Amino acid sequence: MELSAFYIDACKDRIYCDAENDPARRSAQATMHEILDTLVRLSAPVLAFTAEETWEHMTGKTKGSVHLQTFREATPPAGWTAEEGSKWEKLLAIRGKVNEALEKERQAKRIGKSLEAEVQIRGLEAEVQIRGGGMAPEDLGLLREICLVSHGELQAGPAEASVQVAPARGKKCVRCWKHEETVGRDATHTELCGRCLEVVKGKRA
Repeated sequence: MELSAFYIDACKDRIYCDAENDPARRSAQATMHEILDTLVRLSAPVLAFTAEETWEHMTGKTKGSVHLQTFREATPPAGWTAEEGSKWEKLLAIRGKVNEALEKERQAKRIGKSLEAEVQIRGLEAEVQIRGGGMAPEDLGLLREICLVSHGELQAGPAEASVQVAPARGKKCVRCWKHEETVGRDATHTELCGRCLEVVKGKRA
């Protein structure tokens, strides 16, 4: 569930919409390859033929049958620290509150998909969590990515964190589906946002 409902979903934007050699996209590709490699090895004793067929079509794999491979050790990635784990616990706690608020808006028929929304995160608790998570309040790009919303803001408020949801500003980009105020500013690509325009024109590495 964590893999399909969270990680893969959150990575779709960088996989599909970032430039081919963008570091964020390449990082996600490498991570997904590691996940696939591990899952195929683990499933081989149970799904013998499916695992073997998958292994045959994989790139960058160890030579030979999947049934001749060893299981990989469950070791933390290089550079992973307790602080990094704490950071993600805090970010995911805020994500949980954002998802609750988004679901209420969906049920009320005020938004459809989460990318149609923007969120305001208010409160000292939220500020502490975000600052403590190593993310500056003015740079909420990561939180927007994992919450799958078009915009996110952090505002001062009471100690307890709260989330307010509103329809996203701007127009929908036909390429990334985010609602951005930069959509339509280029005369030759009137339906693209600024980020997607740079990618299409090859100006973004």
